[in-house]
Amino acid sequence: MEQNDLQRALMAVLFAAGEPVDAKRLSEALETDEADIHRELQSLMDQLAFNRSGIRIIRLEANSLGSGDFTTTTRRATPFTMDTTPFR
Repeated sequence: MEQNDLQRALMAVLFAAGEPVDAKRLSEALETDEADIHRELQSLMDQLAFNRSGIRIIRLEANSLGSGDFTTTTRRATPFTMDTTPFR
């Protein structure tokens, strides 16, 4: 899977945000045209699906501007717990 710098930045922002982010906000944060955001997100979504990645980018329902929010989701994630008891 070959990713460009914008795709890597988009993936990092969406993953770190932990909540949906709209394309306009992504455009402002990454100082990139909103059309480029949509194009690169679609390309990244296609790449992740094609490679059967455990992480997906999903587009939530479009808002009144037709933009929509984007977020990451894990597929077939296995819940885990971690014992945080200090060793003695």
